[in-house]
Amino acid sequence: MTTTMQDVITTKLERSFDAVDVNHDGYLDWTDYQKLADRYIQAYRLDKDDRRARAIQVFCQHGRLRNSIT
Repeated sequence: MTTTMQDVITTKLERSFDAVDVNHDGYLDWTDYQKLADRYIQAYRLDKDDRRARAIQVFCQHGRLRNSIT
């Protein structure tokens, strides 16, 4: 892989991380994952009690748990 390709990948990963790191503290914690879930729920106009909204919450919570283990 060329240096330029690595730079593109690094830039994309940094942008993705920055998009999820809502409070910009350099770490992903539950508040960041909660905000991500809230953004999805709001974008899809789901009620908080909708099974799809709960599934998004569980998915984000699972990501938080996986992140804290590594």
